[in-house]
Amino acid sequence: MFEVAGAGDEQLNAIIWKQVDVRIARADADRKADYLSRAMAVLKAESVDESIRVQSILLIGRIGEKSAARDVVELLPSMPASFFGPTGRMLKELTGQDFGPMTGDGLAAAIVAARKWRMWLESQGL
Repeated sequence: MFEVAGAGDEQLNAIIWKQVDVRIARADADRKADYLSRAMAVLKAESVDESIRVQSILLIGRIGEKSAARDVVELLPSMPASFFGPTGRMLKELTGQDFGPMTGDGLAAAIVAARKWRMWLESQGL
């Protein structure tokens, strides 16, 4: 979401993400739920540029709600392969678990990762 604003400038991206992190930290539960809802809508919107959709994955991770992992996992098999690495890293940061997918994985690996994630999420009551 914010990479576009920074146009590839890492310093500017860092400043923007820092501001986002401050807003998330100050947000109450309803506001965080709204942020998650909007980020998920962007992630699902195939008409939205892929770079922006990847930023929504990062935002979901930064919000830090483990319950969001289930919704993201359900989208894995329909995501472009270029999303697998960022999604796997976000899920790992969000949950502390590492079931993938990873950069370079294909659809079969993403489906296996989604199955492993579902099993773990269910075991955690998420």
